[in-house]
Amino acid sequence: MRVISPTTDDQLRAERDLIAAIIAGLARVSSSRLWPGFNPARLPLAVALPASDATWLLDHDRADAYDAVASTGEQPRRLRRAGLDERIVSNSVSLIADRPTATIIVEDTASEVELTALAAHELFHVHQASHFPDWGANEASHLLWPWDDPENIARSERELSLLGQARAAPDDATCAGLARRAPALRRERFGRLPPDARDYENAVELVEGTARHVEGRTATLLGAQLQEPDAIDPIDVRRRCYRTGRDWCALLDRLAGPDWPSQLSSKAGAPMPVLTNLPAETIGDPGTADDGWRDGLARATAAIAAERTRRFSRVDLLRTESGGSVVIRSRLNAPIRVIGFDPMNLTGLSDGVVLHERYLSLSVGEARVTILNRVIVTTSMGDHSLFGGLVRARILIGAGGIAAVPDWSVDDLAALGIRVTGPFAVRQTGAGSAELLPGVQPEGAQ
Repeated sequence: MRVISPTTDDQLRAERDLIAAIIAGLARVSSSRLWPGFNPARLPLAVALPASDATWLLDHDRADAYDAVASTGEQPRRLRRAGLDERIVSNSVSLIADRPTATIIVEDTASEVELTALAAHELFHVHQASHFPDWGANEASHLLWPWDDPENIARSERELSLLGQARAAPDDATCAGLARRAPALRRERFGRLPPDARDYENAVELVEGTARHVEGRTATLLGAQLQEPDAIDPIDVRRRCYRTGRDWCALLDRLAGPDWPSQLSSKAGAPMPVLTNLPAETIGDPGTADDGWRDGLARATAAIAAERTRRFSRVDLLRTESGGSVVIRSRLNAPIRVIGFDPMNLTGLSDGVVLHERYLSLSVGEARVTILNRVIVTTSMGDHSLFGGLVRARILIGAGGIAAVPDWSVDDLAALGIRVTGPFAVRQTGAGSAELLPGVQPEGAQ
C-alpha cells in the first residue's frame, strides 16, 4: 500500500493560496463575456497537485474520500483529499460524484494565470457538453486521417500560414483579404478528403478551437498572453486544429464583432463556415493564391517521408527494446476493448499497431485496466486500429524490467503505473517481463 506523507502546515497553506488564486481569477473573468451563457465560476473543477500528492475539488457538495477544508460560508465549496484522485488522468473532463467535472493537473512551471486559463478551457468543455452535445469529434477518425497525402499536407500548411498572417495583419482590410483566402484553400483541400476526415477537422476546430479561444481570452483578461508553440506540424492534425480553430475565432472577433458565437448553435456553424458566410464587403477581396506551391508540395513530400521513416524506426526500436514489459493478451471469451485514450499522444505505427505515449484504459470482461505515464503498444484484431478490439497491449517498463513478485497485488501493479479493478492474475514470462491476465482469478483464489 502507498504511504501518504502527512501534510505540513506550509504545504497546506501553499495549496490554499493556489486554489484561492484560481477561484479569484475565474470569478474575475466570469463577469466578462467569455462566451454567451458560460460562467466558469459556477461549474465543478478538480485540481490535482502531484508535487504535494493532493487533490482539491471545487463546487461539489460531496465526494468520497474528500474532506471539507473551508469555512461554511466560503464559496465555492472546497474539498480536499490526500493523494491524487485516480479519476483525474489528464487536463480534461471526468465524472466525479456523478457530475461532469473539469480536471487540471498542476505543473510546477505553470503560473497562477496559466492555471486559471487552463481551468477555464476545461470548464468550457463541461459547458459544451451540456449546451452543445453534438459538438464532439469522432476520435475513431483520428488514425484514419490522410497524413501521408502530400497535397493535403501542403494545403494544410498554406491554410495555417494564411491564418497566422491574417491575425498579424496591421489593419482590418489586409486581415479581411487574407482571411477570405483561407476558406477558399480549405474548400479545395476538403474536396479531396473523405467525409470522415473533413468532419474530424471541423469538429476538433469547433470543440478545441473555441476552448483555446476561451483560454486565451481568460489569460488576456488576467493580464497575460496565452503562449502558442513556435511551429505546428501540419501532419499533426489534432494540434493543428487547436491552433486553426483558435485562429478562426480570433478573426471572427476582429471582423464579425462580439456576437458571432451565437451562430454556433450546432456543428453546422463551425467557426470557419461562419467566417466564410460573412458578407463579401465585410470580408474583403479574396485575392489570388500566393506563390510557392511547388516549394510547399516539396516540403510536404519530404515531411511525409521523414514521418514515415520515424514511425517505421519506432516499430523496429520497440521490437528490439531490451527493457521489460507487461503484456495483456486477448482471450476468446474476453476480447480487449479500448474505453479511453489520449488523442494528443498516440501514433499509428503500421497497420493495426498504435503507439500510446501517456494514457490508455482497457476493459477485459469484468476487469478494467488503466495505464498512466507509460509507453504502450497496441495491436488490433479488427478493421479499426483501436475500436475493433485488440489482440494485445504491451506496456513498456524500460531498463531493469520487472522484479520477480511471488504474489502480485493491486499495489504492485500501481507501482508500475498500471491500475486494475476486478479479478486479475499475473504470470512471470521471463527476465524482467510478465503477462497480465485481467478477468482471470489468480491461482489459489476461491
